[in-house]
This record gives sequence, C-alpha cells and structure tokens, in this order.
Amino acid sequence: MLPSVFIRDASSWCLMILFHVTSRENAEAIRRDGFRDAPGFYTTENEFRGVWFFDRPSDANDDPRDDTVLAVDLPLSAADLDAYEWKQEGKSHREWLIPAAFVNKYWWPTSS
Repeated sequence: MLPSVFIRDASSWCLMILFHVTSRENAEAIRRDGFRDAPGFYTTENEFRGVWFFDRPSDANDDPRDDTVLAVDLPLSAADLDAYEWKQEGKSHREWLIPAAFVNKYWWPTSS
C-alpha cells in the first residue's frame, strides 16, 4: 500500500493523497461538479459540514452502496490539513472532514 504523504523535496512541494468513499452515482456527480459539503453530527452534539477523507481507501463507510473510491491528490502538507483532521485514539486510520470549497480549490478531476 502506498503511504498517504509523498514528499519529494520538503523545500519544493508536498502532495497529500486522500481517499473519499462514495456511491458510483455520487462519484460521477463529483467528477462532473466537484465535491459538495454534507451535514452531519458524526457522534457529536454539534452539526458539522464537509467531505470525509481517509488516509487509505478501505477504512471509510460500511454502507454497501459506497462502492467507489476516489483518490484525491492535493498539493498540501499534513500540516495544511491539520485543522480538519478528526484525531481519535485507537483508530487504525486517519480521517479528515474538509470543506468542499477548500478541496475543490486545489483539486479538479481529470476527464477520463
């Protein structure tokens, strides 16, 4: 498995590769229109909005409809995304809830 952070030269650039798990239908909409924020409470008492990303393609949702993984390469460092990371003890993966506008600013799918 590839690591989630690739650093060629720390003085020149960093590239974070994050994974978003979704349905095939939603993946097509994301490729066409970009990401959109989704609201949710996510086991808290407060509502949050954003798009979930993970450091690996497999540890996301357990929903069987979510059968498509999008790899999103962002020209950012882990420090740039630190404010969006949901850190919890004992997790085998890392996860971020990032505003769609922030992701769309740096990433746009290639047509294929």
